[in-house]
Amino acid sequence: MPEITTLYVANHTHTDIGFTDHQDVCFRQLGEYVTQALDVIEATQSYPKEARFRWTLEVTGPVERWLKQADPADVERLKKWNAAGAMDVAAMQYNLTPLLGVEQMIRSLLPVRRLRDGLGLEIRSAMQDDVNGISWLFADLLPAVGVETLTLAINQMRGRAPKPLPGAFWWEGPAGGRVLAWNGLHYLFGRSVVKLVDERYVQRDLGALLKRVEADPDYPFDFLYIESTHPMRVDNGPPEQRMSDFVRDWNAAGRTPRIELTTPSAFGRLVRERHGDQLPTWRGDWSDWWSDGAASSAYETGLNRTTHELLLAAESIASWLASDGAAVAGVDPARIDALYEQMSLYDEHTWGAFASVARPDSLFTKAQWNKKSGYAYGAAMETHDVLARAASTLAAREARPGAESRFNLGDLDYDEAFPDSGAREWLVINTLPEPRTVLVEEPEVRAGGAPRGMLDMFFPRDVPWGGARSLETVRVARAELPANGWAWVAFEEAAVDRAKDLKADGATIENEHYLVEVDPATGGLLRWVDKALQHDFAGEQNGHRAGQYVYERTEGDRTALFDDNFSDWDFGVWPRDVPLRYATPSKVTVGTPRIGGGRVAIDVTIEAEGVHGATCTYALTSGEKALHVDWALDKQPVHDPESVYVAFPFALGQSGSGGNAAAAGGTVADGVEQIRSSGNSGVADGTLQFRVDLNGVACTPNVDQLNGSVRDWYPLRRWVDVSDGERGVTVVPLDAPLAQLGGITTGKAAYELEPEGPAIYSWALNNHWSVNFRAFQEGEIPLRYRLTTHAGGCDDAAATRFAAAVATPPLVLRDWIRRDGAPASGQFLAVDDDGVEVASKLAEDGDGIVVRLHDQRGAARDVTVRFTAAVPRSVHPTSVLEEDAATPLELRDGAVTVPLGARAIQSLRVRF
Repeated sequence: MPEITTLYVANHTHTDIGFTDHQDVCFRQLGEYVTQALDVIEATQSYPKEARFRWTLEVTGPVERWLKQADPADVERLKKWNAAGAMDVAAMQYNLTPLLGVEQMIRSLLPVRRLRDGLGLEIRSAMQDDVNGISWLFADLLPAVGVETLTLAINQMRGRAPKPLPGAFWWEGPAGGRVLAWNGLHYLFGRSVVKLVDERYVQRDLGALLKRVEADPDYPFDFLYIESTHPMRVDNGPPEQRMSDFVRDWNAAGRTPRIELTTPSAFGRLVRERHGDQLPTWRGDWSDWWSDGAASSAYETGLNRTTHELLLAAESIASWLASDGAAVAGVDPARIDALYEQMSLYDEHTWGAFASVARPDSLFTKAQWNKKSGYAYGAAMETHDVLARAASTLAAREARPGAESRFNLGDLDYDEAFPDSGAREWLVINTLPEPRTVLVEEPEVRAGGAPRGMLDMFFPRDVPWGGARSLETVRVARAELPANGWAWVAFEEAAVDRAKDLKADGATIENEHYLVEVDPATGGLLRWVDKALQHDFAGEQNGHRAGQYVYERTEGDRTALFDDNFSDWDFGVWPRDVPLRYATPSKVTVGTPRIGGGRVAIDVTIEAEGVHGATCTYALTSGEKALHVDWALDKQPVHDPESVYVAFPFALGQSGSGGNAAAAGGTVADGVEQIRSSGNSGVADGTLQFRVDLNGVACTPNVDQLNGSVRDWYPLRRWVDVSDGERGVTVVPLDAPLAQLGGITTGKAAYELEPEGPAIYSWALNNHWSVNFRAFQEGEIPLRYRLTTHAGGCDDAAATRFAAAVATPPLVLRDWIRRDGAPASGQFLAVDDDGVEVASKLAEDGDGIVVRLHDQRGAARDVTVRFTAAVPRSVHPTSVLEEDAATPLELRDGAVTVPLGARAIQSLRVRF
């Protein structure tokens, strides 16, 4: 292949929010580097053009923080040198994991508009460094915000990069967007591998490194683009003028290759102009190997996932009210944006200190974990406050509060302090785009007391305030709720007695749709019968049953899982034949089933490795086609490598050998299994297919993934499905996003998924990392799953609806009395298509609201949106940055017809 004659070098600091220092210290340092880089740029203007210093601000989050306190003169310097091409600003808010939701990903790009509009900055490139991938949706979102080039510099420690590496391709999004992608060498290549600036090592090593790239038959370029950080402070390190000095002197001496300092934006233009029409087009998710680290802090990861859902609900209600001219006190776009950023600061890639595993009990590690986990806790509590304010504002518009209560010091009779409120209905709010029939239960009596920043339904029961008594009987009512609306629901003591479909006998529970029997030997499911389909979905694989707790230990230290070696081209080796040991519970106790509150449930308690104790509750709700599987772990702190799985094998068409432990070459003794399965031919062999929800995009493993991206585990947004063509199961893990498909696949480091059988293993907890993720976790950890069955193959839209319904609770408000003449129900908008996800929000500039439509069917079509409350003045198509199209959509009787592309996101600005 061509000889490399030019080395393009992009200077930047790799942005870790933490890792090298406490997060607050890192933000301060990153701001200081902006000013320092401007100084170096100005100091090298007399140098030859190719040696003049250039600097790239890798992500926008620290830039916006710097701007809040920057000297106005420095801001002007930033504007000047950005316009000159010397100071590049990349578009990603942080280096992100695939934990973000769709709306969260969109919000992460809003700084691009703020920086463009506020400062006139040119932002045409994006960087994602260190992380082993990036969500496929960004291939649509980045070009939609004017980004032309995306560069990745993957750290292959415990990961892998696509091939060819390095290389360029057009990355096509699920909806057909296209961005130029550079699949680059590790961001340490410039200063740590080549050792630029130190001529001794450059002269010694650069030639051989370039020859290795030149020898790749798939590398067609006569240049190489690399990134350069600091020689010692490789992460969060400052700029250095020595780079410009070195390039000046190297080129002046006539050495080869010629070196030129550049930026991602400038390099992207060069590639497009010279080679754009020759590059291949790739489609698929760039699935991230490093997503496994999220399971090292399972409680906080699950908490943040719940916050994602509640904030969507809060925004919906706030936008409904805004359409009618009502504002929610204390809630505005700036506060919401800050909440999204706070969620993303938990979801971004850094996680913790570089000493997290080596010194987990040090001040350095604990302080960083306190801050990191604080992002999740802070976002959760702030979101609850926003949700409580929005829901209460809607209630106050429709009703008046019931009789007032008072804090009882003990000098009042109970009925004097807490009189009957007079309410005989609950206000129930549904923020989903489809109508719902659900059972709702009475919230605990808070009587207007603490907390005010959380709806009564979310606060724990039996924690009274001011002398209020806990409810002796929790009333339940069946609610018929309109889409995107609310209804008043009358309650009665006898409501639960009408749940005639619920039955219980021995270890069996039953409702209208399902019969479930628990296996007393394993604690998993012996039977799970869909009555309509007349099929028992309860399967067994490698001795595991659906819902069962499985514990994994590694024989040896963490190098048995990945042997890192930073002097290796791929920064380490995935070992073969990883010595993994699996244990099932040593004792299982099945409780007596109980019926009450419109549900039937049965508890299973276990004794097992890794936990002080654990309980699983299997439950069915009257009339609901969903199986609830709720684990509550009391986790022991374990520092050696471990994992916890919840197994979900199903009785579906087989794709290969399910096998038992002995057949797979392992041993079974004392409840412990050594399993090594042989694998088989692929994801879909004509009978078995998996589908996964990756950041809101339904994907088929292997088919919809870039080569080299992770197959051993999948980071789910909401759901995963397995089917055999005749029938299937959708699993929604509410707390634990990682799923392994076909069997336990830890340690395979597979290039292709080869499922052992029709099983989904929720990889709920692990501590496999040797650096920044948590070394151990302990305490109470909930793991909640919702399962449903279906005929035929996976229906992406149906799976999305089911997952949204179980992830988004109806909101129940008590002690409000409907105003005279107020309607029994209300609706904000209606969408005539159940294959569309809908989100709504306050417009960033306060001019109306934004309604977002996201296709889940994979087919282009027109969708009708009808505004059934306030009547809009205008509806404009708008971008994800809320830049309106010139021509509004035609409004007829409060409705608009919206062209929606396959897998596309279409935003609408609605003015009332």
